[in-house]
Amino acid sequence: MTITDEAREAQRLAQKEQQRQKQLRRKNYHDLQVQGTNNSSIVSKRSVEQLYTPHVEPQLGEWFKYFVPKAKRRSPAINRGYWIRMEAIKRTVVNVLRSYPGKRVAVVNLGCGFDPLPFQLFSLGIDVECYDIDYPDLIANKQAMIDAAEPVQQVIKDRKYHLVGCDMNHADSYEKVVKQIDADVAIFIAEVSLAYMKPDDADAVIALSATHPNPHFVILEQMMPLGPDTVFAKKMMHHFDHLRHPLQSIERYHTRDLQQQRFSRWFSSVESKDLYEVWRDYIDDETKAKVAEVEPFDEWEEFILFCHHYLVTHACNDGHLYLGERPPAPAPLALEHCHWEKSDPLELKFPAACALSSGVLVHGGLGQTRSDATLIDGKLVAPSDPQPSARMNHTVVALPGSDRALLIGGRGRPGLDYDDVWLFDNGAWRQLPALPFSLSRHAAAAISASEVLVVSTHGIQVYDINTHTANIINGDICLASAGIAVDSSGQYAYIVGGMSDRLAPTTSDAIYRVDIVSGAATVISRDPHYARIGASVACHGATLVIAGGINPLALTADVLYVDVTSLSVTATSIPGSVLIGHHLVTTNGAMAIVGGGAVCYSFGNVYNPSYTMPLSHLA
Repeated sequence: MTITDEAREAQRLAQKEQQRQKQLRRKNYHDLQVQGTNNSSIVSKRSVEQLYTPHVEPQLGEWFKYFVPKAKRRSPAINRGYWIRMEAIKRTVVNVLRSYPGKRVAVVNLGCGFDPLPFQLFSLGIDVECYDIDYPDLIANKQAMIDAAEPVQQVIKDRKYHLVGCDMNHADSYEKVVKQIDADVAIFIAEVSLAYMKPDDADAVIALSATHPNPHFVILEQMMPLGPDTVFAKKMMHHFDHLRHPLQSIERYHTRDLQQQRFSRWFSSVESKDLYEVWRDYIDDETKAKVAEVEPFDEWEEFILFCHHYLVTHACNDGHLYLGERPPAPAPLALEHCHWEKSDPLELKFPAACALSSGVLVHGGLGQTRSDATLIDGKLVAPSDPQPSARMNHTVVALPGSDRALLIGGRGRPGLDYDDVWLFDNGAWRQLPALPFSLSRHAAAAISASEVLVVSTHGIQVYDINTHTANIINGDICLASAGIAVDSSGQYAYIVGGMSDRLAPTTSDAIYRVDIVSGAATVISRDPHYARIGASVACHGATLVIAGGINPLALTADVLYVDVTSLSVTATSIPGSVLIGHHLVTTNGAMAIVGGGAVCYSFGNVYNPSYTMPLSHLA
């Protein structure tokens, strides 16, 4: 070998070592970022523990407090989201444990972080062996925190509790751990931990876990049930990318079917539920009632949206299933061409809106805070004194034959509903006598120049602005967050969707035709696609337009067009929309979708663009 050849070889080896060191630094950085997800999630879990555990299940004890130096209270939506994801895991694990009386059972928490599940199980008096597995550095930190917490030391005293440092990206290291688990049954748990691994590496962990003689695997991971292009999916993926610990398994296993196929490679029995199905079917009514008592909660749309993007899957080889049967999904509707044209967002969620001759009137809603502003065609109306306070979930209805509008109810913070009524006339607000009850999440439509039809949890009522009375014409249809519209004849109103029970909630899948004079209501059609919370509705000729709302079944069509004569249905999907907390108004020969948006769990806010569609497309 010549000197030149030796120099070239040395240079090649140096470059190879440099590349190896770069890859090592990148891996170490990624590992640190993944470990950092533990620090953010346990603060939210501590918020849940501090608020929910004493009231819902005090026997669990409080353990996160020994790993979270300073508690921070999260929003009700985030609290309930973390409660349901933790409860889904815990409840499934406990059900598996109770299926094997007298057997030696091990609970193996993969990517455990500072999760205190073993201490909770010990507090419940369950005889179980627990393994907490995570990166060696994190496990060392957890050990130090346990050593400094006397109550934790006491609960694990005389218990089989193991802290295991293991980088699960290395299959040979994890295989050694699995072989050490000497138990009749092993329950492997992965609560959003394998999600950060490359799919092949995560699959290797599942495959090795399945080599135990009697394994169960309980996993909670994000999914994209309607694909990667929905607003929530994009926001979720961007959030984790921005934090430098991207979700990787979801790229391959982004739907329920794909996740079930994944586990069917190693397990004979596989079942899955998204977190809303867990809430609806797996959590008993007594527990739901206790959860509802913890703090005021009024973010159903955002909670359901979040739940649709998290899937809990349980797999085993002995046929023990716990999540329950999932009813067959309704057939999707064929989608027609979208004629809705996008414009700039209003950046208000749950405002009230209606069309006046002077323009589209918008009041209130939630931006960064609740607003008391009045807008006409996006321009601020000079404040009047007095005027309605800041609020959301209220209604503003245009009164025919004038340029006036009636505002009814709404809420401030969750649980603070309003009973006030206001008339917008000649550019200013005037307060009318209050209702005998508070109203929020109601729907309203004008039936004359002085009367407004209101549907709420109090039934269907007619409010008269001259007599300031609200008379019930139908006490059987009691719905929150329904959609309502009056046909051109003024004889009938149509009511779509809504919640009849805000504990579960129970969602109506009916279209009611209501005789405005008698109050008699007839169900003209039922379909799972009508089961929406917060849909906005308008009539044009024989066509009933149903825009948005959240469907508990995660169905795809954003806008439905129902012919109320033939009951035929067509549908449109509006790409990039998040049709929650919006309004549908008819103005200047077009329909317009105004406002709307959502808080996408802890991933941030999104606002719905404004959309318009010429009425000619409904002819």
